[in-house]
Amino acid sequence: MKAMKYFLTAALAVLATGASAQFTNGGSGSASSSGLVKDCTPYNRLYVSYNPQTIEEIDLTGFTVGYTHGISVSESWPVFVELGARLNYSFKNEDMESGYGEWKYKYMNVAVPVNVAYKLTMPNGKLSITPYLGLTFKYNIKATCKNDYEDNSYLEDYETDYFDKDDMGDDKWKRFQVGWQIGAGLSYNALYVGLHYGSDFGEITDEVNTSNWGLTVGVNF
Repeated sequence: MKAMKYFLTAALAVLATGASAQFTNGGSGSASSSGLVKDCTPYNRLYVSYNPQTIEEIDLTGFTVGYTHGISVSESWPVFVELGARLNYSFKNEDMESGYGEWKYKYMNVAVPVNVAYKLTMPNGKLSITPYLGLTFKYNIKATCKNDYEDNSYLEDYETDYFDKDDMGDDKWKRFQVGWQIGAGLSYNALYVGLHYGSDFGEITDEVNTSNWGLTVGVNF
């Protein structure tokens, strides 16, 4: 995960260097002396993501569906504020060391990302690269671990709710978290492909950190 974060940070720095090119004062879609096209048109996006979550040392397989609206904040520069929402669902089945059954983890949250994005549009106007950096406001809906024993085991199945004080005591998880994310997206006409990495500023419970990365496919409209 650290390698993913460093890669995205370096990529964002390179793209930001390219963004220093001066655009002309023409309208949206006008060409610049650098060869790039200035496109300040607001946009919408629907997307799905392969979005694994890491909670301390547990790596969960995750998937996301979401929506993004890009709001233009300047007539001279293709700078946008991206607002939206996404629903994340993650899970993992892990064999018990005893061999009696499986641990079955489930985790669900809804996040509201707020990003600042810069859109670099190529001369043909069809291809663009949009690096972004932002905050995420996340509400944790569900997090459980079920001890699923084999049918021939004398042990009874039970499920731990990480948000239940009866199950977790003082280690009960927090419902609300604020985090950060960094990423970049590539658009060709209406097709969008993106990559991001993010983490939360605070622990979800004592000495337990969370992070995620995502590979996104979407449609711009």
